[in-house]
Formats: sequence, structure tokens, C-alpha cells
Amino acid sequence: LALFPLSFYLAYRFEKCVGHDPSCFTLDEVIGSFIVVCFIPHKLLHYLLFFIVWRLFDIFKPFFKPVEQIQQGVGIVLDDIIGAVLTVGVYFLYSWFI
Repeated sequence: LALFPLSFYLAYRFEKCVGHDPSCFTLDEVIGSFIVVCFIPHKLLHYLLFFIVWRLFDIFKPFFKPVEQIQQGVGIVLDDIIGAVLTVGVYFLYSWFI
């Protein structure tokens, strides 16, 4: 939780210096990964499966592409958070059916 405000601030600073959504800024990926890891079972198969699901959400942004365009560093971090929350939702649906 302590990384949330820090990640938004650092994303803002990176965006100001480097440009929108710089590839060298990866704290947003760390935040997204932490969110997913907090909610899925701690088993290697689950880590691999839901890391792939999270990366697919992060790459394609099927429902939330416009979020990426929010300025001042917010969009940089928020799209990864949304992708992680959707991944956790996929996990809960998966566990409900199994």
C-alpha cells in the first residue's frame, strides 16, 4: 500500500521528464504484480497462469484503453491496477467454477 502514492508520484515525474508512459518506468508493473500475488493461491501454477492473464490485460487493455491516456502519471499506474483487479476477478470466477 505504501508503494501506491509513491508510484503515482514517480510516474508523474517520469512522464514530465521522459514523456508519456516511458518503458523504463516499471514500478507500475510491480504494483500490478503485487496486487495479483496478494489474492491468488501461492502455488507456482497459479503464479504462471495469472501472470499471463495479467500481462494480457496489461498489453491489450480490452475495456480500459482510454485510462492509459490520463495525464500526470495517473494513467501510467492506473491501467496496471485495473488490469490486476480484473485478473483477480478472473481468478475468483475460475475458483468459483472449479
